[in-house]
Amino acid sequence: MNKKRFARISHKYLLQLRIWGCLRRQARSDTSIVPTVRLRSPRSPSLYPYPSAQFRDNICEKRGLTVVELLVTVGLFAFLIMAVVPGMQSFLTRLEINTGLRTVTAALSTARYQAIQENQPVRVEVVPGRLLLSVDNGQGWQVTRSFDLDGKLKVKANSRPVFSPLGNVSPLCTITLEKEARVFRIVLSMYGKISVHSST
Repeated sequence: MNKKRFARISHKYLLQLRIWGCLRRQARSDTSIVPTVRLRSPRSPSLYPYPSAQFRDNICEKRGLTVVELLVTVGLFAFLIMAVVPGMQSFLTRLEINTGLRTVTAALSTARYQAIQENQPVRVEVVPGRLLLSVDNGQGWQVTRSFDLDGKLKVKANSRPVFSPLGNVSPLCTITLEKEARVFRIVLSMYGKISVHSST
């Protein structure tokens, strides 16, 4: 190996050692992942790629967000929140009302089926936060099943309907569900038919 080639390889090898030292100092002060750099061996220089000047310049410098970029990011994030929140609130309201409607209709259908199946009257009663099914065993009405309702949903009934073993209802009943100006009425007909009406 002639002196010029040996001097060129030694210079490149020392430059790589300086880059590696810079990486080690950066790794000590920063927990971010540092790319691995393979050093070129003087004995086989063609086996290891030599880093470019752009790579060497980008290794030792760190660039964070400027104040303008940070303000633009925060502004866009606030705009997205303001655009999404009203639609999300409306969606949650519809979801709560639909859940309440399904719960009440399921409770009424269960009461009618239970009255026909067990051949005894079943009473439906709306109490705060729940809907109760009761049967008369000769010692007064005893609760046999309970359906939970959303506490944020206003549910009220104008009577306590009783399903007969034939599936008929007496007295007639209307159950009202209300939340944020959205009002739905569940009406029980004399023959136990359930119908839902919206007032909005």
